[in-house]
Amino acid sequence: MNSKLSNVVLFLFLVLCYVYNFQNTYLRLAVIFLWTLASIYIALGSSKRLSVDFMVISLVYTSYFLMSLILRPSDLGLSISGPKVEALTVFLFPVYFLIFGSYRNVDSFVVRSKVIWTLIVLLLIDVCLRFYLDSHCFMNYQCRQAAKTVGLFSTTNVTGACIVLLILTVIQLKVPFKKAAITLLTLILVTTMARAAIAGLLVGVLYYVATSYRRSRFFGSVLVSIIMTIMIYLTYTFNIFQDGSLLSKIDFVSNTYLVLKGANVQQILFGFGSSYESIIGLLGVNDWSPHIPAIKALLYFGVLGVAMYLFPLIWMIKMDRKMITVLVGYGVFSMGGAPIVFPALIGSMLLLRKK
Repeated sequence: MNSKLSNVVLFLFLVLCYVYNFQNTYLRLAVIFLWTLASIYIALGSSKRLSVDFMVISLVYTSYFLMSLILRPSDLGLSISGPKVEALTVFLFPVYFLIFGSYRNVDSFVVRSKVIWTLIVLLLIDVCLRFYLDSHCFMNYQCRQAAKTVGLFSTTNVTGACIVLLILTVIQLKVPFKKAAITLLTLILVTTMARAAIAGLLVGVLYYVATSYRRSRFFGSVLVSIIMTIMIYLTYTFNIFQDGSLLSKIDFVSNTYLVLKGANVQQILFGFGSSYESIIGLLGVNDWSPHIPAIKALLYFGVLGVAMYLFPLIWMIKMDRKMITVLVGYGVFSMGGAPIVFPALIGSMLLLRKK
């Protein structure tokens, strides 16, 4: 991929990996469609031909998820708005495999800095817009729920999660103005008030420090101590253990356990319902989505669905060990909520690609 057009497509694809979750549903769908088309162009590369492995794996994934949905027509009720679309996000898995197949032929080095700083500019615009539209609730934890759905993107929870993956990627890169980029991204993250994302960043950085500074135990110990102090301070300051948001996540896990206890073999293997309404009714936690991607995969598509959700994550680690730091942060904040297919993970994998 050496042509100018290829670099433009790669740049566009990487930017959209992190900023796709727009407020407007139809704009969000258009962006995801464009992101998918860009992945096809990248995968074709110079060969102009999709790999057999990609076609076989994608066919298996698509067929399984499609059959899981249509075998329960009585509660199909699919929608493209808000959390109701979460069962359909699994059909983006082929984009993962498109990139896996062309990963070693992609040279992200040529657009890496441009992508990072374009994302920072877009995120800063969103910060300004959120402040302008609702200055009273901006950085105000008393009304953070209202503030989270203001701005360019549908929720700052997803924005914060994307920022975390970007930071955990940038700290492992050699790019110009690296410290400035990390500082700005961290400040933007704080404005999102996405606590699960902030916790994910702290744990991700903690893991990175613990594994990167093994030869300098003193320096590593100091950084680990600082991060742990910040985590303890934030935990008690925001009274997280009495917070309804955390308690609801505990309810998701405990209620899922109860659902599994009363399930038959077919339900455990293939899932419990195809529609958003059927799943929230089954789970019984304030009519909320399961939030946690592994639980979403389990309830919609069964144990086989969970295995198919985990397989690409393991594949990412196999392809690049630096993805472990990114996935540690993802694993933490995904307990507070994340889509089953998270485009930012693919963006991080490509940005970490060596020249």
